[in-house]
Amino acid sequence: MTDQVDSPQQRLADAILRLRAQHRLTPTQAAYAIYHLNTRSQHLLAASVTHAMAVAVGASRTPGGLRIAG
Repeated sequence: MTDQVDSPQQRLADAILRLRAQHRLTPTQAAYAIYHLNTRSQHLLAASVTHAMAVAVGASRTPGGLRIAG
């Protein structure tokens, strides 16, 4: 049934499940991300943008542990 649905949320959910299957996300992280796809909350987006900015300026590491040189 899910292959019949094509929306940005569905594509994100599929990507989250692929990352979980590859053990790049924990079950808790995947559940949290999918839960937030179905809410109007912008907290996950805000946290993601904040982290991306921190990585971009070298204040934080990437999820893989790399530090970006600026």
